[in-house]
Amino acid sequence: MVEKEPKWRMKDHPLFVIMSSSGDQINQNGVVTMNMYMYYAIFSLILVFGLVTTFMIGFSRKNREGDTSYFQKTGVKWARLTSFYVVAIIAGLLALIAYIRYLIQ
Repeated sequence: MVEKEPKWRMKDHPLFVIMSSSGDQINQNGVVTMNMYMYYAIFSLILVFGLVTTFMIGFSRKNREGDTSYFQKTGVKWARLTSFYVVAIIAGLLALIAYIRYLIQ
């Protein structure tokens, strides 16, 4: 079996040199793959950030005092909230498709 020569080297791409750690590898297509612990760390940071900001909003002074106009125009609020979720789901699916199509092959 003949080993494929990587299409490029990490030293030619400074961004990947900065991101690289000892666990990084170059796969069959010459793409740098990060260590799985890096993915876990990034995911954990996003999760903790979301948790902290949710509690900050929930315990804010405005929420503790209450807002009398909160239950007015709920249709607009639901439409805006739903649009955020739709955009996030579509972006996540596109990222997953790109990952499967370009990085795993």
